[in-house]
Amino acid sequence: MTPELNKRKNRILKAIIDDYIDSAIPVGSRTIYKEYIHDFSPATIRNEMADLEEEGYIAQPHTSAGRIPTDCGYRHFVDNIMKKKTLSIKEKELLRKVAYEMKQDHDEAQESISRVFSDLLDYLTVVVSRKNDKPTVTYSGMSHMINQPEFKNLEKTRKIIELIEHKDSLTHLLDDYANEEEEINVKIGSENKDKEFRDYSVIVTTLGDIEIGIIGPTRMSYSKITALFDFLNQEF
Repeated sequence: MTPELNKRKNRILKAIIDDYIDSAIPVGSRTIYKEYIHDFSPATIRNEMADLEEEGYIAQPHTSAGRIPTDCGYRHFVDNIMKKKTLSIKEKELLRKVAYEMKQDHDEAQESISRVFSDLLDYLTVVVSRKNDKPTVTYSGMSHMINQPEFKNLEKTRKIIELIEHKDSLTHLLDDYANEEEEINVKIGSENKDKEFRDYSVIVTTLGDIEIGIIGPTRMSYSKITALFDFLNQEF
């Protein structure tokens, strides 16, 4: 059980996560002071970061003086700090079109969902729909995903490609999370039940008999994905 964070620690954790999601570079106290928080001294920020590290919200990679969020840090961010991103008019129009197609034709909708989310996000989109209980799986966005800095490692790229090629694993993953109570289910890294997915975050929503999952590095834009899913749920 992690301790409650005060307002100051929450601000610093948010700054670390916001910066790391954008840059994929470990974040130091000077960056936080220069770019995000000017009303605390660098020494105060360093002290609070030391506490956050001790409490398990951030960690120091061996090769860097900066810090990165842990799965625990991301979870606290999603549950307690994050505000959903404001969507653009274009994003809303695309989602309204997807919602309309979902009500008309499942086959067309499945392709449309994959394409739209692939265009809007730099992660993998997996869509599972059923006809007579038989699942159909489509996915897109793999090329966007492997362009993320996390996949400069060829072994990591090979592993995610192998995972995606096993459509049964994807169906099982989405089914598992779709059966939970949350309208939008967010699993971060080590929270994933399947050990093969513990290097990634998975966000799943269900609309009718269509399950939509976004898979990406734990350094993903949770606020944008949840905003997109929220809006699609409202329109559907």
